Amino acid sequence: QEFGKPLADCPRTDPVLRADIDTLKARASVLSGELAARSKDLESMPRSTAKEDEAYRNAVAEYNAKVAVYDKVSHDVAAKIVIYNAEVRAFNACIK
Repeated sequence: QEFGKPLADCPRTDPVLRADIDTLKARASVLSGELAARSKDLESMPRSTAKEDEAYRNAVAEYNAKVAVYDKVSHDVAAKIVIYNAEVRAFNACIK
């Protein structure tokens, strides 16, 4: 004899949420690569003249704006992962 609950009775994980997580992780990875490359560029930028210094400051401002986007995407991924993990725990608890 088998005493179990039908799988259909258990809560499922949200496939849209999982797709969102994967998309955001990919976006974070791309941003991370762009930030690493831009950081190297900033390190090698000359700043000996006023014009070069202004260009450097503008590049730093652009870099910082991209960091803010990366931070938001990372935060969004983390928040969605918490929700997804709760769904997985609920499913696992149901099938036991």
